[in-house]
Amino acid sequence: MKRISFLDNVRSLAIFLVVLCHSIEFLYDGEALTVASPAMVNFSAILFNFTRLGVPLFLFLSGYLLLDKDYKTEKDVFNFWKTKLLPVVITWVLWIVLFYIFSCWKDGLSFSVKDFVLKLFMVERVNISHDWYMYMLIGLYFIFPFLSMFLKKFSLRMHVIVFGGAFFICMVIPSLAALTGKNLYLFSAVSSFFINTNYCYIIYAVLGYFLKKYEKLSLNLPINLIGFMFSMTAMVLCGYYRHSIMLSYYLWYDFALLPFASVFLFNLLRGVKLPLLIEKVNGRISICSFGMYLVHVPILCVLIRFFPEFNSNQPLSSIVYLAVAFIASYVLVEIIGKIKYLNKNLFMIKNK
Repeated sequence: MKRISFLDNVRSLAIFLVVLCHSIEFLYDGEALTVASPAMVNFSAILFNFTRLGVPLFLFLSGYLLLDKDYKTEKDVFNFWKTKLLPVVITWVLWIVLFYIFSCWKDGLSFSVKDFVLKLFMVERVNISHDWYMYMLIGLYFIFPFLSMFLKKFSLRMHVIVFGGAFFICMVIPSLAALTGKNLYLFSAVSSFFINTNYCYIIYAVLGYFLKKYEKLSLNLPINLIGFMFSMTAMVLCGYYRHSIMLSYYLWYDFALLPFASVFLFNLLRGVKLPLLIEKVNGRISICSFGMYLVHVPILCVLIRFFPEFNSNQPLSSIVYLAVAFIASYVLVEIIGKIKYLNKNLFMIKNK
């Protein structure tokens, strides 16, 4: 299948932002922020909120590529589950085994058959910080055929109405709660089902579908650039405001400004032509991005464990961690991916 360069560019930027996000998180999160200088706290907060764009870009790509497909019959649905969902599940089961062994070493724990079985059957999460994305992705892939059928029944007008309502419930209300520090949900027993952080990921996937279906409605380059800068600046200011009322700087994926910044950035990447060499490099990174996502956190854990001398007051620290983790993840996936069967089963690479 012919590769689409701008999608490779989006995917390679997304994995870069994710690795940078975790590099900053490992250095500045928790106790590190209590000893860092105010300048470093501000530096980490600005960069951390910017790197939140990585996951939305990944989810845009899933919606862009998969929700536009036709799922007219039961056979189509089962075929999607077989060709898309099942490989993700198989890959994740293999990584659960690897992550469990790794976490036992990292945390100095003894191997427990009971814990291992519970994690293997996904009753409990594995003790690795980025595993949540895989469980979320499996859930999304399960509902994608039904979500696609639902979306294709409606016109643009109905899309605006339904999506607008979902956006308000799943993102605007949580954003107001994040800025006030108060629970704004009425009738919490009911809202616990209808209003949930996890639903925001469906919104990102649907936005990816809209970005493809309504491509002609995308804005021009200057407007996208201004929109991106404005929405990101507003997000950073919201983070500062949260900090001023004694809350965390960091905003989660259900913050309403993040989808806007992500859409503007996606359209910027769609409208920019990069040099051929950069596009080729992005193409290789794009192919390896799923594997890089899986391996980069263990690499960061090893770096933190064996090189603790990096000081959280040094901005260079996060850059060093990013560079080492990003390059090591890519090289590791490229090398291991050359082994037959491992490229597909461990990293979901179909072509080398």
